[in-house]
Amino acid sequence: MTRFVRASRTALERGPLLSRWSALGTLPVALTVMGPYLGPDAPQQLPELLLAASASWMIIAAILCVPARIARAVLSPRGRAVLVGVPVLALAAARPVLTDLCAEAFGADPAPERWLPFRIATNLVVWPVLLLAIAVLVASFRALRVANRRLAAAIALGSADADRLRAREARARSATAACAAELRDRLAGLEATPEAVRAFGAGPVRDWSHRLADLADVGGLSGVAAAAPAAAPAAAPATPRFRLPPVGTVSIAYAFAVLPYAVHTVPPLPFAAGALAILLGGVAIDLLARRLRSGTALFAALWGVAGLALAAAQLVDPALPAHYAWVPVVALPAIALAAERISALVHGLRSEERRLEAALLARRRRLAEEDAGTARTLRAAAGILHRDLQGACVHFAAARTHENPNTEAADRDANALRAECGAALDRVARAFESDPDPIPGGERLDATLRSWSLVLALDVRIDIGARQELERSDALAERALEIVTEGLVNAVKHADGRTASVRATRIPTGAGPVLQVEVIAPGALPPAAALRRNAPAAALGAELLQHGADTVLRARLRAPAVVPPEHRAEAPNSPE
Repeated sequence: MTRFVRASRTALERGPLLSRWSALGTLPVALTVMGPYLGPDAPQQLPELLLAASASWMIIAAILCVPARIARAVLSPRGRAVLVGVPVLALAAARPVLTDLCAEAFGADPAPERWLPFRIATNLVVWPVLLLAIAVLVASFRALRVANRRLAAAIALGSADADRLRAREARARSATAACAAELRDRLAGLEATPEAVRAFGAGPVRDWSHRLADLADVGGLSGVAAAAPAAAPAAAPATPRFRLPPVGTVSIAYAFAVLPYAVHTVPPLPFAAGALAILLGGVAIDLLARRLRSGTALFAALWGVAGLALAAAQLVDPALPAHYAWVPVVALPAIALAAERISALVHGLRSEERRLEAALLARRRRLAEEDAGTARTLRAAAGILHRDLQGACVHFAAARTHENPNTEAADRDANALRAECGAALDRVARAFESDPDPIPGGERLDATLRSWSLVLALDVRIDIGARQELERSDALAERALEIVTEGLVNAVKHADGRTASVRATRIPTGAGPVLQVEVIAPGALPPAAALRRNAPAAALGAELLQHGADTVLRARLRAPAVVPPEHRAEAPNSPE
């Protein structure tokens, strides 16, 4: 019930409240369970009453087209709800009178006057709820379709992203090879004097170290790429046209439609027996259809049999209105078919959404790992130049400054310097050929954000304390990565623009520091949107919230406690 209320609020806020689906959904109800078949001569006048019900429905539908069109231009949710809700309530109250007038026009007798207050009350309850339910379904369908198109477009960007990463890695390999070759040439002709060695370390070695480090930081993933056509990465599996709805759907829908009339027209004992039969029979049909492999084919047929049984009961029992016997024969299988079709559509869209989400996450994860590996290799090569080559040059210059350069020791030190620098340059040249080291969680998070920056314009703010916690604990960084990826997927699906903000803040508490991670995107959540229970972000305690005009995914992650080394080394009961 909470989900339906939340979904109804979203439908009221985002609309449309009335559409062609509202017409298709209300016409069968107007002609069957909410038809004007209350008079004593209803069986003989059934064709005329059907025409009267159709005519009144057409008049009301035509009138509602006006507020439906005007409401599309109204930005205020409250104004839109009032603009549509007031005419719906007014026409629902006027429908019995309008139907009676149409019946008289077609030569049929109107319903008895004593039924008029009850009929007005029934219409005031049924039609607003039915139209709201249809609006919720339409909003859900549209939100799922839009989300799937956005996910497919984000996946379509992956091929361009992969090309950029391959080009970046090629530039990185070329840069490390050029670095090693140039420095080897300079090293071969280097004069073994403190001044020349110091200039070599402070000049070309230092310059190449900075160039490789800058190439690692800039990379090939920056800025939001142009929108790609919304094409799925692979053909989706065929979705069945019908799927069994949730247990009790048909029973509840039918009971809601006929209950107002049944309470006043059926005696208490037959009413209780009929309600129990619909409830137990509906559960039996639902369970039987689930046990059979071809349950979807038999589901509507079984409900057709149930409709015949209810009709027979009404014809046999003189206390029941016989002229309503045809209603369950038509309504029950029709409701069953509609419920099966709607269930199949919703399931198909959600399955496609999960498939596209998985494909998008897999591609972004793979690109981020490749990006992180390239950046880590470049930083390692820059570190070799800065630490080993520059260090060796500084050490040689400092050691030989006050020594005689023509001694045998000077030649030995120069040879040692050339050998040490040559070995370091060999490591630089083979940087991309060695086995990669495990990538820390903080670097994986940074690479993931760079990868997603091609899909969304990201505003990333990680405060100093949060950065320290992420670099200190790979486990914490991995959990933050789960929250960020889930939030960015939601931003792709639901954001009004291609923008998102990522926030990571360290919050001190009495029980230790907490890392608050937020992903904020402009836009409203679709009806009944929530994290899936099996989603990693849900397991980490994340919440999906609507904060004003923004959608927020927020989680508070407990940072692991740090035990000082001297405490960790002490025995539990060591004497002081």
